Amino acid sequence: MTVHVDKVADAAYIRLVEGIVFESEEVGRGVVLDWSEEGKLLAIELLEVSKNIPGAAFSSIDIQTA
Repeated sequence: MTVHVDKVADAAYIRLVEGIVFESEEVGRGVVLDWSEEGKLLAIELLEVSKNIPGAAFSSIDIQTA
């Protein structure tokens, strides 16, 4: 998994697995899911993060695994 944060674009792209994006689907305001042709979820894109996620800050990202 990779996370790309673009402060200028105010967006975050979370790539779950590698693959070719066949279809993108906006499932909510500023939330886009990227799907493969086989229907596997490849990525999640968060747009206008500062507007859509109260208190969001790109200055620190905490990734936790279980």
